Amino acid sequence: MKIIKLLSIFVFFINFNLNAQFGSPIIIDDSFSINKRNIVTFDVDNDGKKDIILSSFSNNIVWYKNLGTSFSASQSITSTFTTPYHLDFGDVNGDGYIDLLATNNNDNNSSVSVFINNNGGLTWSEIVLNSNLPLGAFKSFLIDVENDGDLDIVTNSDTKITMCKNDGAGVFTAPILIESATEYYSMTVADFNGNGFKDLILNTGTFGMELFTNNTSGSFNSPTVLINDGIRLFLSSFDIDNDGDIDVISGNPLANQGIDFFNNNLNTFNKIFTVSQINNVDVPLSQFHHSKLNTDAFYDILYIDNNDANLYWKANNQSGVFGNSILIDDSFVYKIVYSDDLDNDGDNDIIWLGLNSTTNLFNLGYITNESPLSVETYNNENEINIYPNPTSNSISVNTDVIEITIFNTVGQIITSANQNTVDVSNLEAGMYFMQIQSKKNLYKTIKFYKI
Repeated sequence: MKIIKLLSIFVFFINFNLNAQFGSPIIIDDSFSINKRNIVTFDVDNDGKKDIILSSFSNNIVWYKNLGTSFSASQSITSTFTTPYHLDFGDVNGDGYIDLLATNNNDNNSSVSVFINNNGGLTWSEIVLNSNLPLGAFKSFLIDVENDGDLDIVTNSDTKITMCKNDGAGVFTAPILIESATEYYSMTVADFNGNGFKDLILNTGTFGMELFTNNTSGSFNSPTVLINDGIRLFLSSFDIDNDGDIDVISGNPLANQGIDFFNNNLNTFNKIFTVSQINNVDVPLSQFHHSKLNTDAFYDILYIDNNDANLYWKANNQSGVFGNSILIDDSFVYKIVYSDDLDNDGDNDIIWLGLNSTTNLFNLGYITNESPLSVETYNNENEINIYPNPTSNSISVNTDVIEITIFNTVGQIITSANQNTVDVSNLEAGMYFMQIQSKKNLYKTIKFYKI
């Protein structure tokens, strides 16, 4: 972000640009004749910058290297994966590179594969983990089921929920059945009851929305029905009201469009409101993304309107209710939206795929986020700093803080604290990011190295 030195200029800049938080669309690739399915971002080559991974409706998964001010041409991960329906990512074999998990929704030949990242995306090796899943597979997630430090895999197909356990070196067990029933439509994973273990919530055709709590012994308890008022497809989860527990967002079964927000209150989920403009059938979540888009600590929502295909966001008013829709862009017929910090400036940018109505081609691109920071942050960028950097044991901030959050290079939260010094001795060696909110309500994200 640009440094504005003069207070008077800064105040004018803020007043003039409150509705210009986001830049214009920047095109990365304009060569697609068919629509795509999913976008995710992670640092493929460990250079400290988030790269873009894009999957097609059939066969292809590619990645685009983040060059800092532009992106490379697409590089292939696979061209033979039949229907890459859902993507997730994490380091499955402990080699320091982030690997890709893909779910193949191909009728009775559905499967799950891990693509091992060899030496920063130079080559990728496919490991097929779960094949011949009946009637279609929908989502797979990398989660540490047992809290033993490695990433296992949980999958929902149409008739089964299964998991494959990781030995820590990327060798997985054969699929282990969690439950078998009919019509599992979608799944989300998080620690919903706050015991430190990841749980599952699924939308089903028979029993409605079900919660499978982790039994803390390597599997899951029998499900609890949360609500059964019709078939729900869309499903996601995040902390809507920033109270420390994970809430649920699910498709509204009683309308042609719209998603319901459920507040988690001691593991009881109560519907609090509905957003009507969002497609409730989109299981892969390509039209909706939760992201921190301004300078507060609350998640906002970023979405493609189901009626006009324009790109919008709603700001979280810091109590779990969202403000009016704010138009970001209407240049394309938008199909996919995602969000992450592409330029390492501490705020989340927008990654999108949209149809160019003039050329009739699909374009991949991004929109930079220029969230206005405080006057003090611009006038004295050194007011917040950390030391020592690099560090082996602990790291301190040179000002009083409200909160410190540490992220890894793929954006996963590692730890948080509300004191000036944080113990990082248990972190693996490598690069991390520290997001700091000071008691003067200044925000800054600083890169540091654990040695």
